Amino acid sequence: MKEERVRSVSIGIYINEGGRFETPETMGITHFIEHMLFKGTATRTSLEIAQLIDYVGGQVNAYTSKAVICAYANVASRHINQITELLCEIVTNSAFDENDVATERGVILEEIAMCEDDPSEIIYSLTNSAVWEGSMLGAEILGTRETVGSFTGAQMKEYARERFTPEKIIVSVCGNFNDEEIVDTVCRYFSSEPANPSDITLPERHIEEAKFVSAFVTERHDFEQNKMTLCFPAFSFLDARYDAMYILSIIIGGGSSSRLFRKIREQLGLVYDISCYVSCHEREGMFCVSLSVGAEKEEIALSESVKILRETAENGVSEEEFIRAKEHYKVGCELSLEEIHEQSSLAASDEAILSYVRTLDMILADTEKITLEEINTLARELIDFGKCSFISAGNVKEPEYYSDIIEKYN
Repeated sequence: MKEERVRSVSIGIYINEGGRFETPETMGITHFIEHMLFKGTATRTSLEIAQLIDYVGGQVNAYTSKAVICAYANVASRHINQITELLCEIVTNSAFDENDVATERGVILEEIAMCEDDPSEIIYSLTNSAVWEGSMLGAEILGTRETVGSFTGAQMKEYARERFTPEKIIVSVCGNFNDEEIVDTVCRYFSSEPANPSDITLPERHIEEAKFVSAFVTERHDFEQNKMTLCFPAFSFLDARYDAMYILSIIIGGGSSSRLFRKIREQLGLVYDISCYVSCHEREGMFCVSLSVGAEKEEIALSESVKILRETAENGVSEEEFIRAKEHYKVGCELSLEEIHEQSSLAASDEAILSYVRTLDMILADTEKITLEEINTLARELIDFGKCSFISAGNVKEPEYYSDIIEKYN
């Protein structure tokens, strides 16, 4: 996508092979490969890669999610050809030297240790493993100490060779650039000749749907505050109701005028951090309330949160709340897509899943069609305490204690 008003470019190479496609034995291998992308290729040392990244400035990095592994860059337009060449090379021709693997293994083990010391990371991990139990969607993207300790350079190189194939790769570019030069570079690495995008049919994505598990799970940690998450089964981001669900989350706990924030924080002063959010994937999703609270206040904070959710399900939301939240959502979309990196990311996701790229006007038009009646119907359907999961970490009590609170006040 061309944006001649800017003097920069965002490029991302998205490979449709994320953590959910691993097995218990290979858990964490995609993330390990991500780290190895910058450790050297057949023609560049890791130092040369680092020096080029520092020279072009901007941002050059990679990440691994449940769905994809991505190498990306945000740079000045004059550097885009160098960076496109680099990204294509590290994705297709990383060396996976065993000495570098041994060094990077230590880095990843420290990353795992860092996450184990972070209360927010702990509750995130615990929530996913409980709700998506039995699925790789609930597994650790970083892997475990055991799996990370088992991977070899040869194993990772073969894994990438087998799975990082051209039909799974999308290269998305947004900004001010010469498209012919970028296409030539990309085709040199991934295809024998350029193709018309309208002639390309991406392979069907075979994703086994993870089943939401209703469970009450607590885990003791020496935290100053208890971390709590209350989750309800929802649906994927492909569902036509996704935008409405997001607007509902804004009304309940997505802003400073939201129901949870006004009552639990502003009126009762029980918490500093409380929110409502959605976490959705290609086949499944969940609707969640998250809060951090001292152990001595957790009963009243949880009970009041449950009351607010029950009230929302039973009586719906007001037109004033709906109008405010819908405008909040639309402005968020508009501001986000002012950034060329966000445009590039959205284009890649849309192309992979929808086979077309939505414009901002299309997104806003779909949002404008959402009605108050849809929001209230959705609240009744989503907020079902008979199907919920509750996860807590910190100086917590037994799961039955929390299930009794929820049963008493819902």
